[in-house]
Amino acid sequence: MRIAMMGMTGAFSMWSQLLLCFLQLQVTLSRGEFQWKTGPWTECRGVEGHCGSHASNSQTRDAWCQDSYGVTTSDTNCKSASKPRTEQSCFKVCAEHHSMFEWTLGLWGQCEVQTTREGPATAILGCGPASLGLKHRTVTCVERGTHLIQRPGEDAIPDRICERFWQKPSVVRDCLINCSQDCVVGEFDRWSECTHSCGNATKTRTRRVLVPNNEHGAICPTLSETTTCSGLPPCPSGDNFEYTLKVDPWSHCEGTWSSRDGSQPVGRMSRDLHCVRNDGEIVDLSFCITDDVESPKTSQPCVPSIDCVLSEWSLWSPCPNICQLPYGAVPREPQRHRTRTVKQVPSGLGRLCEELVEYESCSDAYSSQQPHQNGLDCRRGEYVWFTAEWSPCATYQSNTAPCGAGIQTRHVFCIRASDTEHLPMPSNLCDVQDLPDTYQPCAVPCPVDCVVSSWGSWDRCRSEECMLETNKKAKGHRTRERQVIVQPSHGGNDCPHVYEFAPCTTSPCYSWKVSSVGGCRATDEERNCGDGMWTQAVQCVNSNMEPVEAKWCEAFELSPPWETPCSLPCPSDCVVSEWGEWTPCSHTCIGRNQGGTQYRERTILAQPGEGGLPCPAAEDLREVQDCNDHSCALFAWQTDPWGECTLNPGQRCGRGSQTRAVKCDRVMPRKDAPVIRCKPKLKPPSERTCMVPCPIDCRVSQFTAWSECPTECDGSGSWLFAQVRSRYILQYPQNAGSSCPAGFEEDRVCMGPESCHTYTWVPTAWSKECILGDGQDTALDCGDGMRTRELTCERGDDTLVADDLCLRYGPTKPPTSQRCDIPCADDCQFNPWSLWSQCLTCTSGQTRTRTLHGASKSNPKCLNQALYPSQENRTCSCPFYRPHFIGTRSVCIIDAPDRTPEGEEEPSCGRGHQYQAVQCLDENDVAVSLPICAEDTAVTKHPCGVPCPTDCHIGDWGPWGSCTSDGPASFFGTQSRRRELMQPQFGGRPCPLEATDSLFEAQTRACNPPSQFDMVQWHAGTWGECVIRGNDCGQGTQQRNLSCLQTDLGGWMTVVNSSLCHPDSRPDHQRHCNKPCDGQCVVSEWSHWSGCPKNCSSSFHRQRSRYILRNPSPGVGGCPALMESQQCMARIQCIQHYWNASQWGSCQLGENTQCGVGRRSRLLTCVTVTGASVRTHHCEKDASNARPVMTEECSIPCPLDCRMSAWSEWSTCPPTCGTHRMQTRTRRIIQNPNDRGRPCPDDLLQSRPCEAVPCYTYRHTEWGPCIAQGECGSGVRRREVTCHQPNGAEVDFDLCLKFQSTLYHSNMNISQRGYELLQRVQSCQIPCPGECQRGDWSQWSECYVHCANNRPIDTHGTQVRSRASLTQRDDCPRDEWETRTCRGTTCFEFLWRMDAWSYGVRNVWCQRSDGITVTGGCLESIRPNSIAYCSEGCPVDNSFCSENEMCSCQKGFKPMYSQESGELAQCVMAESGRSEGGKMITVGPAKDTDRTNESDTNQLEQEMFPMDFLTILVLGTTAAVVLVMVIVVCAICCCCSKKRDSNKNDDKLPQPQYRDYGNNFWDDGAKMKYTGEIDL
Repeated sequence: MRIAMMGMTGAFSMWSQLLLCFLQLQVTLSRGEFQWKTGPWTECRGVEGHCGSHASNSQTRDAWCQDSYGVTTSDTNCKSASKPRTEQSCFKVCAEHHSMFEWTLGLWGQCEVQTTREGPATAILGCGPASLGLKHRTVTCVERGTHLIQRPGEDAIPDRICERFWQKPSVVRDCLINCSQDCVVGEFDRWSECTHSCGNATKTRTRRVLVPNNEHGAICPTLSETTTCSGLPPCPSGDNFEYTLKVDPWSHCEGTWSSRDGSQPVGRMSRDLHCVRNDGEIVDLSFCITDDVESPKTSQPCVPSIDCVLSEWSLWSPCPNICQLPYGAVPREPQRHRTRTVKQVPSGLGRLCEELVEYESCSDAYSSQQPHQNGLDCRRGEYVWFTAEWSPCATYQSNTAPCGAGIQTRHVFCIRASDTEHLPMPSNLCDVQDLPDTYQPCAVPCPVDCVVSSWGSWDRCRSEECMLETNKKAKGHRTRERQVIVQPSHGGNDCPHVYEFAPCTTSPCYSWKVSSVGGCRATDEERNCGDGMWTQAVQCVNSNMEPVEAKWCEAFELSPPWETPCSLPCPSDCVVSEWGEWTPCSHTCIGRNQGGTQYRERTILAQPGEGGLPCPAAEDLREVQDCNDHSCALFAWQTDPWGECTLNPGQRCGRGSQTRAVKCDRVMPRKDAPVIRCKPKLKPPSERTCMVPCPIDCRVSQFTAWSECPTECDGSGSWLFAQVRSRYILQYPQNAGSSCPAGFEEDRVCMGPESCHTYTWVPTAWSKECILGDGQDTALDCGDGMRTRELTCERGDDTLVADDLCLRYGPTKPPTSQRCDIPCADDCQFNPWSLWSQCLTCTSGQTRTRTLHGASKSNPKCLNQALYPSQENRTCSCPFYRPHFIGTRSVCIIDAPDRTPEGEEEPSCGRGHQYQAVQCLDENDVAVSLPICAEDTAVTKHPCGVPCPTDCHIGDWGPWGSCTSDGPASFFGTQSRRRELMQPQFGGRPCPLEATDSLFEAQTRACNPPSQFDMVQWHAGTWGECVIRGNDCGQGTQQRNLSCLQTDLGGWMTVVNSSLCHPDSRPDHQRHCNKPCDGQCVVSEWSHWSGCPKNCSSSFHRQRSRYILRNPSPGVGGCPALMESQQCMARIQCIQHYWNASQWGSCQLGENTQCGVGRRSRLLTCVTVTGASVRTHHCEKDASNARPVMTEECSIPCPLDCRMSAWSEWSTCPPTCGTHRMQTRTRRIIQNPNDRGRPCPDDLLQSRPCEAVPCYTYRHTEWGPCIAQGECGSGVRRREVTCHQPNGAEVDFDLCLKFQSTLYHSNMNISQRGYELLQRVQSCQIPCPGECQRGDWSQWSECYVHCANNRPIDTHGTQVRSRASLTQRDDCPRDEWETRTCRGTTCFEFLWRMDAWSYGVRNVWCQRSDGITVTGGCLESIRPNSIAYCSEGCPVDNSFCSENEMCSCQKGFKPMYSQESGELAQCVMAESGRSEGGKMITVGPAKDTDRTNESDTNQLEQEMFPMDFLTILVLGTTAAVVLVMVIVVCAICCCCSKKRDSNKNDDKLPQPQYRDYGNNFWDDGAKMKYTGEIDL
């Protein structure tokens, strides 16, 4: 059975395992395959200071096994052989690798529709937010050709490397999709002059294209309008022809003839002349050129045409690093640019240069947003401030002591949050709001001297050893001590000795101490007097009067009996008192002659009776003994200062030991003494443990990356600049650690930009020959020619450089050719002009003359003064010059020292200068050279001064004043002292806050009110015998001696004159007494009361006792009570003692210190619960409270002055012009002051003027008419281009070229745009009879950019210029325009504008946001109505809806229109006009306005003169046919007259509203339509 069960169990176990394996297999199959997954690589880490591909640098990543469902499983499920590596070597990027990497930017892709979850967004036509799309590009981090970290097969550098130095540019930006753009044209110009003065002459006007249309927008309307000139007389008829001289354009410059000296070649250009008849036929020139008309030249010398040749575009300049701007500052629009150089300068009529500089907004390059602090995020969250250790505390320089108030500094710099090596990064990457403090107040501890209390009282004489052999009296010591109140610290003076010893002679080593117990007991009890026994207490004591075992005394003598015989006076015997207390010793020590003595006395209490024993003799009533039989010398243990802390061999720091010499010295005078003179038990230690702190070496950070080499000039003329890098102290050295290395800042020279050099053109001499350019021998030819020369570009260091540098940064390029003339035989030849004659007065004139020479003297043509004047005149002028100071002077700017020591602030006071810009102006306020006004510099300096801050002046403390009581109930007084204060000026450090007076600061301390009785006290002797006058017993008086004792500082008491003790505290020296008579009982004095407990109640009592000295005789009476009890009274007998402390005094510092750690003190007194002051020993024994401390450490906060950063460098003067240009510098508050420190100055920004550079601007006149040398054909038109100051005064034209801030500013005419700006002469064409006429090219329009939400989508826009076709013939060219790209940021808006209603009509026009009226820019769907239509009928009486859908009045009524809505308000009889309902209604014909269009005028004419069918029918039936014909003819004439009147007002008409009226213009079709209505 058991075997069967075991078998079944095994089978079940096997099946269970198989089932488990099957389930695991199913799970595995259901999950699918496994694969390794990896996390991102960590940042490259390694040993500090090991950068680049160092062997210690590595990075790690995680790797785990994951199934196909993304579930992490055990690593055993994945193949270990294919597990990815989790660690690899890496390239550790450090600051010095800054220049190795850069971002490369791909081109922007096509604008794509933004997709949403539902699918792509639908782009609509029209420029607006709904048409926004996205462009993408690639941004990659690459090496700059170093190839240090690229691995095989890996071309890309991780983005994190470039992101360490720069923000990654944006990879996406906004764009517009399918943005439709209608053509936009401007207003028409003025009408031209009539083509003829007679006949069918015409005039035209044109307009220009402002915005071209794209494929989705409306095309441009015609750019010209032509109308017939009216009012001209008819031209005379006949067969006479008119002839016009036509001049063709000049040909290209042909031929390249050079002079013999190798100068620049000269060519020649030619042109043809034609004579055109008015029917368009070309005829012989003789019809146009006669003998009295000079023929235009057909050839002239020229410079061969050379086209401009440009290099490829350079790389884009880096965008300014937004992160290096002060945090929170919003930068201006940052731009980057790229340039291309001029490899071949154009000359002659060669093709000018295209754009030489291209600008791009950094927001376009890096972001899709406008650049601001949020748009260009500096990722400040990845950077944190690192704080180094504080420096040792250094005292202020104003401190006169080497301790007290001070300051600590530390370096704070920015690091990456994950950087464990503390590599400094640019400070602007961290948030300045979180900048930790770099300064903090501190105090250098001042030496604290030891402070001890006064000497205590001498104790009794004690012996250290006894002479046991003889048991003689041993030499001993009396000791006194003083307490250490303040331990010395920080190098203060050590404590003096605190124990002093005085030698004395003690009692024997061991002795019996005997004291009586009760009175004498008589042996004869019946007599109760006579011999008796006195019980006494016997105790063995040592020399210090301390109880010891009796065996010590028994070793030398037997113990005294416990009873001793005595004699108890009988009733008639004399009775004397017990011995009184010993008086104070007469001397404090044994002098040279004698020692001190003291005595005690007893008195006679009762005189003897008959037969009684007599009283002792007087000398037996006094005992005298020697006292203070010790030497007057005092001894003490004296200690030397502690030595250095010594360590064990091989130990550098830690626990060590110190030793010092300790010896016994006599105190006064100082002298070595035997050790036995000082108490050995109180000998100070001569060795102690000590600690030597371990040295801490200086630690510094790595160097920062080199600063960028400046990309702009600083105006100094230097082209060498400095790059700097710095490092910081992480840990200052301490405890003799290694000092910090030298050099925390390094610099190196770098080359500045090319623009910092000066460049000049160096010309060669003009060619000696005048070259005609026709290849003929110049010795035989004559006429116009040219001289040429070569130019080279020279840098300021006399180096020849490429011409492009002079074109960019140099002056205007001088001409390389000039006209010359080889006189012909019949030419007029003159001698040179003479000098101008001298001006006699400012209003006189000057003249100069020239004379003919040679054959010209007899040539009649040369004598014509109109053609060849021989004299010139000009008006004299007396120039007046004056200096003109601009604005006010700057603030006083302190002159910077040559060098500021490290750690010190720049001076903020002292001598300085105020700056003010100055110009030299002539009498026309034109700026001229400064030396003319005797001014040396463009910015004048005026000496000034800034007063330095004067801190609060604190005088020395005066002496402590007298102690004044705080009040009658106070145990203490107050002592004060003060010092003088002088308040600060000019922002100095304020006076101490503890000062309640502006002139003085006071300190107080507690004191005991002064009294002459402090060190003296009364001493009362034993009461003397009771004296009774005339009797021997009864009532009498007894006296006692009083003495005044003075206690010296040593505790010794000396009898002094009684006048020194306070009379109020004088004890009674006399009292009443009772002297017993013969036989009466005599008792002793009362003993002292027994003590009461501190906390007592009514059940507690105190007792005192006395005993019988003499029993009374029988029958005389009994004795008084021998015991007396008294209830203990709270607050009277049950007295509790308390320590009472005074108020703390002021905190007192060391000498010459103003702040830091000090001490304050207070006084103590012992008081009872009733408030009575008692001696302090009561509180020392049983005070109810703990003894308060009398001194404690205190501190006065040290001032923390405001700390300012150094002034930044002066900013470069703005590249713009202006008379109020400024350069600024800033500083910031590094540390705010506390309420005791010097406050911060108000000026955080200073500015001073730059050189005043007037903003010279070009002024262009309108182009003049086209003038040809013939009558048609090629001609020129001219305009004036002048340079002006802001005040409008015209100045030298070169000033406009000189004071520009752009590249190529002085040579802008080599580029097409610059040439257009400066162009004064322009070719033009005057059509000849029968030719097609075209207008001149317009000016380039403003740059138009696409915008959305009033924000430019792209900084690149379009400029357009156009020219109109003036001849509307099929064989003539149409209007044309051309575009070019431009850069712009201005968004234009197009809005409908309208006038007020006038008779149902108003003008509506489209206007651009800059005020220009345009056609085609506004949306037609929202165009306001210009006519009040009557589509729903006319509700006004006597009105009807006319064919033009306007409400009109019936015949005989005049319309009255609403001035608000423009609608017809009322029709009134023709002879009246009125106002209804208070609403003004205008009656009468409509007023002409400048914007009334022609169709509206015709509609108005139809309303004013209605011609309906009924009127014509009535006239036809009532009149003859002839009359009807007359009426028709009159109507036709009237219509023509109206038309002519309309043409006369064409100049006042606005541009036609094409979209409103379609084809309803006054063209031929419109005339036919109107004529047809009349015919009807």
